Amino acid sequence: MLKFFGLLILAASIFGGFVASDGQLLSLWQPGQIFIIIGGGIGAFVIANPWAVIVRTGRYLSRAITGKNSYPTEFYQKLLTLLFELFEVRRRVGSAALEEHIDHPDQSVLFIESGILEYERLTSFICDNLRLVTLGKVLPHELEGLLEQELATMNEDYLRPADAMQAVADSLPGFGIIAAVMGIILTMQSMDGPAYLLGMKVAGALVGSFLGILLCYGLLNPLAKSITHAIREETQLFECVRAALTALVYGRPSAIAVDAGRRMLFTEVRPSFDQLESWLLESHPTTESRE
Repeated sequence: MLKFFGLLILAASIFGGFVASDGQLLSLWQPGQIFIIIGGGIGAFVIANPWAVIVRTGRYLSRAITGKNSYPTEFYQKLLTLLFELFEVRRRVGSAALEEHIDHPDQSVLFIESGILEYERLTSFICDNLRLVTLGKVLPHELEGLLEQELATMNEDYLRPADAMQAVADSLPGFGIIAAVMGIILTMQSMDGPAYLLGMKVAGALVGSFLGILLCYGLLNPLAKSITHAIREETQLFECVRAALTALVYGRPSAIAVDAGRRMLFTEVRPSFDQLESWLLESHPTTESRE
């Protein structure tokens, strides 16, 4: 809803200002110019990107347009509680018991109840790196370095749809110029016509530049930024897990390790320490989370 409200403000400001200046909206309807700009942008997008990026861009674009939040508020509670419970299994029962959960997460009561299983990449990230912890052959600083490298690669991978959308946005003013130049060519072919016809053709050519700039800065550029926000929302979950795992291998208690992960969440979804403590006590009523 917020996105459509912003689009309404954008359209009302630009086209309303045009009408207020005695402009005629019908003069902006130039199907040929629109076809050149939009078709050129789509073609360039398909040429520049592999199929996987095209599909993911469409998915993120749909999420950006609808304003749908990928993760409900309770998801963060489930994630932090799951990490705490896994850490506690390792501390109380041992690595062998933890392996039963991370080797077959689809059969683990902890993973099933958390609802994390539907997010395959996050589940794999948790299990794969906890498996390194249980092996005990990786030093804390080595695991920290591995996690940082993995997240750097992951961020680059996740941001490819946003970069692709930004590249298309940046190309639209150029396609607008192409449309305008082609409009001028058509105008030059009608030089022997009446003056009013020449004026209409020149105005139509200028609409090409107008539409290219408008679609770039008024629509696709903001959508690319919106996709980036959606991606950051997703990658912060991995940052949360990384911080918690790093604190764990450095010998921090389970609750303190999970709190390190909590601090990596964005402000609007990050619980307070007291709230986190109540969640952990709720999952383990006999456990003192401040140990």
